[in-house]
Amino acid sequence: MPRFTIVGIGQALFQQAIPDPPQPGGSPLQVAVHAHRLAQARGGQGLLLSRLGQDDAGAAILDYLRQLGINTAFIQTDPDRPTGQAYLEVDANGHVHRQVAGYAAWDVLQFDPDWEDVAHTCQGVYFDTLSQRDAQSRSTILRFLDEARRAVRLYDANLGWVQELERSIMVRSCQAATIVKLEEAELPVVASLVGLDATDPQQAIRGMIGRFNLDMLVLHRGGGRVVLHTATQQVESQQEAAESAGAARAAGVESGVGEAVAAAVLAGRALRLTPAKIAELASRAGASLVGQAWPMPMLPDEVVELVRASPPSAGG
Repeated sequence: MPRFTIVGIGQALFQQAIPDPPQPGGSPLQVAVHAHRLAQARGGQGLLLSRLGQDDAGAAILDYLRQLGINTAFIQTDPDRPTGQAYLEVDANGHVHRQVAGYAAWDVLQFDPDWEDVAHTCQGVYFDTLSQRDAQSRSTILRFLDEARRAVRLYDANLGWVQELERSIMVRSCQAATIVKLEEAELPVVASLVGLDATDPQQAIRGMIGRFNLDMLVLHRGGGRVVLHTATQQVESQQEAAESAGAARAAGVESGVGEAVAAAVLAGRALRLTPAKIAELASRAGASLVGQAWPMPMLPDEVVELVRASPPSAGG
């Protein structure tokens, strides 16, 4: 029986960085994979709660997760809708173009008794904006979060994949979260959408924490640069990426850097590490994947060892 569980809930899809072949992807899936690798070091597990089509892509994703030792019992299959698909392409100017196919199985997530049990027993949950594009999936995710009141609930705006921004989804997601994670460029966008003054970053951060009663706001400044903000303190950690990452980073197609940061924050909170240790773990996790392209790379042993060696905070 795992000591603790970290959940990624939402989309799972086949993601293709053209011209490379498609690979399992989707932010909740990536967070579940990274969280599982980190959690295993202390007897925990990562889980994915999603919905796949009854097709070759869905079978490939299930096989991929099982090879990593991840329990797939909570992944639903849909007899009518296909497994989600996404495409990445870098143009001549280095700009990344993203496209997510509509009418996917994960758009119709169903809340069932097995998921309710997970909600009541998990210690951490990751969810994002794209997973809520359909009213059905949005309703299911929000219900799960409402049932998971004892868990750390991390909302990742993850706007790079979102075609249309809806203020109501952003506000409701922040209300359901205990932690909000934003990329640096997302801070003024999200702050404005929820009705805050976005001209001063520090004021916007304080406004987000105060308005939504957040335990923490995680600002990811790219790569291994992570800043944790609470109502009373700010903790920053910066790890440099390997020099060999330069070429892939310039191409603009990186694999799971922000998701690794999110997984590390959730693992750190589940283990009750100090904010400084969480910041270091998140920073190391992000830096380790900078410039890494598909297939999705695993977090290296030295990052996992940080989890194994880190003592909890006093009273944890």
